[in-house]
Amino acid sequence: MLVSVIIPTFNESPEALLRSINSVLNQTYKNIELIIVDDGSKEPFAALQHGITDSRITWLPLPSNSGVAHARNEGIKIPKGKYIAFLDAGDWWRSDKLEKQVALLQDLPPNYGLVYCGAASVFPDGQRIINMPLARGKVARDILLLEGWITGSSSAALFKRECLESVGRFFEGYELPEDWDLWVRVAQKYAIDFVSEVLVNIYITPQSRSSKLKIKEGSYWHMYSKHFELIHNLGIERNFKMNYHYMIARKYHEHAIWHKAIIHATKGLIVLPCLKSAKMFLFCLTGPIGHILLKKIVRPFRNYKLKSFLISDC
Repeated sequence: MLVSVIIPTFNESPEALLRSINSVLNQTYKNIELIIVDDGSKEPFAALQHGITDSRITWLPLPSNSGVAHARNEGIKIPKGKYIAFLDAGDWWRSDKLEKQVALLQDLPPNYGLVYCGAASVFPDGQRIINMPLARGKVARDILLLEGWITGSSSAALFKRECLESVGRFFEGYELPEDWDLWVRVAQKYAIDFVSEVLVNIYITPQSRSSKLKIKEGSYWHMYSKHFELIHNLGIERNFKMNYHYMIARKYHEHAIWHKAIIHATKGLIVLPCLKSAKMFLFCLTGPIGHILLKKIVRPFRNYKLKSFLISDC
């Protein structure tokens, strides 16, 4: 089965983009095509286009920068493969990532549309945070309540082509966590599964969209507005709002913005008093002490049991 891999890139360094490209070309699963979409970079494809002659690569330059969702969607128009995978520029795969995921997806029943895997968040200082997968089966409710259910985001996923054609492409409208939005739409129609191994590395920098607090705060609320009917039908309005404040409080706490962390933690506790919201409230009250604990103790040992404990009590 042909796997079509799409890498969107914008002003990425040559070293980072080449690392991503090589991790695809060096996969043990060889039946692939690679589509690299340049989203209007100042120097398209980081000047790598003429130095790589692999016939499996299609280079797609876009005339202007329109965002990663648009770049991915433009790439989706080209693939011939039955399966489609995405890899954000700068991230990289373990060499057997596609081999393991293709084997799993082929063994699953027809109602499965997506598989993913564990991921390592890699920071410039060398720190690695391991995130293992949790969501399996029909899990629309769980994915709505926690963005991080799909570890590794787009770079970890392998889709059936028919799945993407059925649920639609990445949302390109107002600022929205387009990966999370897509997972929710997939989970409403398909079951999902995972390979319980770390097969992808996600490179985190201060410039990463995932680290921009203002974008996150607004985009989380847009998720609530876009999926309000589903949230209402599932009876999880208070849970979603509490999780919104929980996630924002955690992000502000990680960035040492104590007063905003406390504000959101307080709102979360008011919306839905429970063990999870109470823990975040008390954690934010500790200020710098809690920040050190999070960075030095909690983060490096975040795993399945810890994450399950944090999300199972509300």
